[in-house]
Amino acid sequence: MILTRIILTSGCSVYLFFGFHIFGDISGVKTICSSVLRVSGGLNSEESANEDIIVRVTDNNGLFHTQLFSVRILDVNDQPTNITLNGGDVGYIEENSNNALVGELMTSDEDVTQSHAYRLIKNEGSKFRIKDNKLYTSSHSNLDYEKKSRYNIVVRATDGGLPPLHLDKSFNVQVR
Repeated sequence: MILTRIILTSGCSVYLFFGFHIFGDISGVKTICSSVLRVSGGLNSEESANEDIIVRVTDNNGLFHTQLFSVRILDVNDQPTNITLNGGDVGYIEENSNNALVGELMTSDEDVTQSHAYRLIKNEGSKFRIKDNKLYTSSHSNLDYEKKSRYNIVVRATDGGLPPLHLDKSFNVQVR
């Protein structure tokens, strides 16, 4: 039996010469087509970095060989799944508060070790700015409750993975 490749990523294949059969249940195995083991999205390196499969190779005379393989699942970058402002979706700021902290931005991501960069995608009247992972009013915001009591902004969180992936989320900032 000749095994040409044994590393799987979701959507890729392990190529084997000869026909084969899989014994037991491996999460994510969808089809077996003569010489290719196809995987359909069920593999996740955060859940299991390795999967064991037993492969039986049979020749034209009915002779066979059975062997256990440990298949390593490679990690791929996952898109951020949520952004919060102070743990929620609304920020509050006092009237006439220039350069004031509105709140801290946090991102949920299956790749828990990654850091995230933030930027404003929608910033009505340039009233807000982001520094590090915190949202502030700008130095010239001059927020006035009587003129406008709520601002809608859109924040983009971009992860540090390869390739970098991002998520955009809308927030309301209430002026008190």
